[in-house]
Amino acid sequence: MDPVNKKYKKALKLSEIANYLEEIDNSSDEDLNDMEVTILPPEVVDEMTDMEEGPDDDMGVLPVSDVAGQVEFSCTIDNVAEHPNQAALRTSKTISWRKCNPVYSKIHNESNTEKQCLENMITELEGKSAVEIFENILCDEILQYIVHETVTYAKNYKNDLNFNLTVEELKVFIGILFFSSYHHLPQSKLYWCRDDDVHIPFVEKAMSRNRFDKIKSYLHFNDNSRIDKTDKAFKIRPFINKANESFRKFGIFESNLAVDEMIVKYFGHHGIKQFIKGKPVRFGYKLWALCGVSGYCYNFSLYTGKDTHTSDSDSLGSRVVKKLLEVCSDPSAHIIYFDNFFSSMQLLIDLKSQGFRATGTVRDNRTKKCPIMTKEEMKKKSEVIPITGLIKIMKYYV
Repeated sequence: MDPVNKKYKKALKLSEIANYLEEIDNSSDEDLNDMEVTILPPEVVDEMTDMEEGPDDDMGVLPVSDVAGQVEFSCTIDNVAEHPNQAALRTSKTISWRKCNPVYSKIHNESNTEKQCLENMITELEGKSAVEIFENILCDEILQYIVHETVTYAKNYKNDLNFNLTVEELKVFIGILFFSSYHHLPQSKLYWCRDDDVHIPFVEKAMSRNRFDKIKSYLHFNDNSRIDKTDKAFKIRPFINKANESFRKFGIFESNLAVDEMIVKYFGHHGIKQFIKGKPVRFGYKLWALCGVSGYCYNFSLYTGKDTHTSDSDSLGSRVVKKLLEVCSDPSAHIIYFDNFFSSMQLLIDLKSQGFRATGTVRDNRTKKCPIMTKEEMKKKSEVIPITGLIKIMKYYV
């Protein structure tokens, strides 16, 4: 069987993966896109646990045997389409390549949208302290929602009819969490210990240990009666949506935006925890984010694994970029940047048709066999090749 066209419908064993890698070793680099081996945690786990598998500060090499679960092997192949009808529409057109000097399209008139948003934000936040600005983002509306869901869970699912929680008490709880993120102690209970080497009086005065533990055990962001089995992150989905809305309460006040991924470090057990080999943080939750040059986040989403319900033939990177950019009401006001994980010729064409200006690095096997010179031929020369006047590819040697 042709190894490029070979497909697997279920998780493979390590021996089968090794055999598969040997089979595709002889395949052309232009046929293969990305190859990933990921160790997945088990589907059924105790998602309420707060115990971690290792210390947060230990960034050494951890054996993959520490991660329970299956091994998932995926290989993205350009010339194999899951949706032949859609792929045929794109691949049927012959791409004409020609070498020439760059001819730039008409520059859009500078939009005042982001400037107006920035002025409105400055007017509202000017003179406020850092705490007041933070409370403007994590507003009482969000906190009140968390309080409601937490109390509902405690009374309806834990039969604690006397449990109550206020917004002010929730703020104290969040403040202790923030403090523990930079003042590390081996165990959370030590923040209330009165030994001389760990005693922290203001934490003890702010909230008792038993009260902190009870709030932590009851903390909820969604009603368990509204379980969405198609969404692995349903328990925090409302909070993510409300947080994104709060981030954009002043609009998108920057013209230059970037799409990228980030990892929230976590060693515990959860069905959407990722293991990515070769990254500084290899275990944790993967997030996609749309941010400005200042680092301010306008939109983010949690990666929950392969989406089996989509009929879109776009790659994962293209779908992420398009989804995050849906919040931009004025595409002509923004320039989008991303790296070679997201970038592809079709994505740039699609963004241009929507009115976005975009640029990014691209992998050789995503240029549709564009006849660009090799590194040896470059010799510190740049080369520009347009794609039918829509997209320009430039390669330079450093």
